[in-house]
Amino acid sequence: MRKAEAEGVAREKDEQRAEAKRKAEAKAMAEAAEAKRKAEYVAERKAEAARKAEAERNSQAKREEDERWAKELAKEEAERKAKLQAGAAAEEARKDAELAAAEEAKRVAQEVQAAHESERAARRQAKRAKYAKQAAAAAKKRAERQEAQRKIEAEEAVQAAAQAAAKAQARANEATAAKEPKAAKDITKKEFAKPKPAREVTDARAVGDPHVVNMYGQRFDIQREGNHTLIHIPRNAEPTATLLNVNGEVYHMGGACADMYFHSISVQGKWAADLSLSLSKGKTRSAGFNFFADAAHESNSTHWTRFGSKLDLKIVWGMTITGVRYLNILVKHLADVQFSVGGLLGGDDHSTIATPVVDCKRTVSLLSIGSHPGAGVSKSDGSFDELAQVTHDSDYH
Repeated sequence: MRKAEAEGVAREKDEQRAEAKRKAEAKAMAEAAEAKRKAEYVAERKAEAARKAEAERNSQAKREEDERWAKELAKEEAERKAKLQAGAAAEEARKDAELAAAEEAKRVAQEVQAAHESERAARRQAKRAKYAKQAAAAAKKRAERQEAQRKIEAEEAVQAAAQAAAKAQARANEATAAKEPKAAKDITKKEFAKPKPAREVTDARAVGDPHVVNMYGQRFDIQREGNHTLIHIPRNAEPTATLLNVNGEVYHMGGACADMYFHSISVQGKWAADLSLSLSKGKTRSAGFNFFADAAHESNSTHWTRFGSKLDLKIVWGMTITGVRYLNILVKHLADVQFSVGGLLGGDDHSTIATPVVDCKRTVSLLSIGSHPGAGVSKSDGSFDELAQVTHDSDYH
């Protein structure tokens, strides 16, 4: 009994397992069928999408091809129209250029004719201006001759008036000259002729501390520092019309009221420029010459040098017993110059220059014309261009 029951139980379990196996196999088959169906569906969908994509690509390619052909046709049409327009524009431009060229030729012909007329008128005007200028120049020369004659007459009147005063001054100066230092007297005796009164005097000088004798024989001392005009020919002439202009710079050596001396002398003007050209044998033409008391050279004076046709000038270096170096200027035949003479050695007023500054008492140092210390200079004279520094035109003007 129990054995039968056990076998029934075993059969029931076998049946249950077989049923479970059938269910599992059926389920697996159903799942496989479902998976296959799904795969086939997905494949169909992909194939459909591929077909649609291909159709879209074909459609896009066809549209692009159509657009390309449309652009090509539009480009060809535009080029055809552009060629037609360019041809029309070129033809129009050619016609306009021909018309403009014709008008320009007409204008140039008119200008040439006008220029010829203007040139003829200018020549006529130039002739009239030339005749007027010649007439004006002649009138100016006549006026200049008259003015020069008037100045000469006025100068002669002034000189005649100065003669009387010069005679009296000369007598007074003879007493003063006796009191000058011995060295100054030696210089005067060696370098200068004794001055004659009034217009007959032909020598002038400014030496030492500085003692001045002008062309009228008047004696005075320079008592004011500064750059003083010693000779100006013609008197009061403008720089461009000046024949000779000699300036000297005077300074105190020591305190405010110490002795004064010429530190530099400049010689300029047309005659000086002509001299520089002559001394250089026509190679250079400068505005003049500058001399300095402390310049180093081998001579203690220049030669007597001619300016113009009459005047002779000489520069001499000097030194005081205390070693102060200075310049002297000597002039011959100043009164024989055929022009009015200005400056302190000429006919200019010297009253202010000869008046000492208030509270200054003048002292006179003994002086000697000689060499600079330590320079080993000779006693012989040198030429202007050797002992001077050349003044260029820009320095003068």
